[in-house]
Amino acid sequence: MDSPYPVLEERPLPAVQRKFLRSGRRDLTELPQWRLGCVLVFHTGRDRIALREHTHLTGMEEAVVDAVAVSVVDIRPRPVTAQVVLPSASAADDFTIRVGFRCQVTDPEVAAGHGAFDLGRQLEEHLSRDRKLLGLGVSHSVEQIADIRDLVEARVEAYWEYHRLEVLGLSIAFTSTSVLTPAELRAHEQQMRDERWRQDYTKLTSVAEDAEIARMRDLVADGSTGLTALGLARREVHPVDAVRDARENEQIAREDDRLARERLTEAIRLLQDSGRMDYVGIDVNGLADAWYEQLTGRSMPQPADQQLRAADPSAIEGSAEEEDSEPLDEADLDS
Repeated sequence: MDSPYPVLEERPLPAVQRKFLRSGRRDLTELPQWRLGCVLVFHTGRDRIALREHTHLTGMEEAVVDAVAVSVVDIRPRPVTAQVVLPSASAADDFTIRVGFRCQVTDPEVAAGHGAFDLGRQLEEHLSRDRKLLGLGVSHSVEQIADIRDLVEARVEAYWEYHRLEVLGLSIAFTSTSVLTPAELRAHEQQMRDERWRQDYTKLTSVAEDAEIARMRDLVADGSTGLTALGLARREVHPVDAVRDARENEQIAREDDRLARERLTEAIRLLQDSGRMDYVGIDVNGLADAWYEQLTGRSMPQPADQQLRAADPSAIEGSAEEEDSEPLDEADLDS
């Protein structure tokens, strides 16, 4: 604690001049300002008197006139913190513990007799007398601060149970214990945490980037159709423009097919004219059937003998056998 408690202020008072044995009157500017939650305790030299009534003083009160000093005493419940440093296993680091107490003045007159003192400092000195508490950290490093917290809490609670600090006119109750994280350890852990977060973020972004690359590769592989679909999905291409481009692409494709067929037809004609068709492995009939089906959507009509063979193969075979079994005439025999 930096401020004194429970006596916030002390002030000596000059004697009050009396005339003809009549009661005098003290100038109220000689008194400290009254504060909320506090009482003024007047020291008369024989005893101490606390004026608890929440009324304005007139300066003619007997205790005020006879007082040689006055104290401002805080009587509200107030938390007080004591801080103790414990050595760790390393000379470079220490454990800092904070012990919380709840304090309240039970007798302002008695509390005023202690004068303005620092109760938090007295509590720190009292806890530092526990050698077992001071030795808890020597076998632990600052990285083991979680283990130290449990040990410190149990030890302080046990020590306070049997070795309370008694201050007359005050009640002091133990409330909590905490072990502060060293600034260097906190900075290190924050740096490690930030690095883990950065790596996780990098990994996620890499996975997302790989997926985006694969998707774009598939779109490019699909050609203009895939890229147009991407533009429609992102509202970067108007549907009217997409339809127009699709029709233009279809016309270009049909024109390319037509030119390819014309070139192939011309090549076949040149081969036929030169008499080299027999040396080229091209099925002309199959090629013609494919072209006809592509242009009309129907299969090319077959000749009559092929239609008959498809309908009744045995009829074609029977007629062939009859032709082969006809008797030879004499001219044939002579030949």
